[in-house]
Amino acid sequence: MDWRIQKSHGLMAEYEVRYALRGRPGASSLLLFRNTARMGSYEQVLADPAAYGNSVAATRADGRNKYGFALSVEQQLTSTMGAFLRLSWNDVHTESWAFTEIDRSFAVGATQNGKPWRRPNDIIGAAVVVDGLSPWHERYLEGGGYGFIIGDGSLNYGLEVEGDVYYKLQLSEALAVSAIYQPIVNPAYNRDRGPVQIFSARVHVAF
Repeated sequence: MDWRIQKSHGLMAEYEVRYALRGRPGASSLLLFRNTARMGSYEQVLADPAAYGNSVAATRADGRNKYGFALSVEQQLTSTMGAFLRLSWNDVHTESWAFTEIDRSFAVGATQNGKPWRRPNDIIGAAVVVDGLSPWHERYLEGGGYGFIIGDGSLNYGLEVEGDVYYKLQLSEALAVSAIYQPIVNPAYNRDRGPVQIFSARVHVAF
């Protein structure tokens, strides 16, 4: 545990508003953050790749900052259906730190409970997420650089698009089973890869 918080720390502030729209509950929130840590600089390594072995890790220095925001909106549309929208952004002058390598993200989705087909405790949901990189991050990966999660040695850049469709079957008060399908286009932002189809299942037991 490194207790030198002046060298590595995160600050976050969030404001949420709850309201009713045409009698249906909704909520909106804005989250602001700033992370300070020993991070590398994409701009620095791009200015002279040979000097740093084309590695953002070689440019790490204390006191680097990363800041950004996330906007979230949730709204009940009917007595059985709700929807959400989320938008996030960070400045990305510095390498990804603590979180997945996503610099811009847009997500939208909806859930519907099973009341119309006499299964009120079941839930069906669907969402689409579109993720992107900053110009500096993109150029770094296109030049053969590697991040702490992604990197192909070269990059044919494209937005990463992910879908999520699931059905949660509530078998009892304590037991639920979910089936999930997730298609991914341009995984890791590379047009030369994918699409990927992911099928999974989840069992939830409550005690």
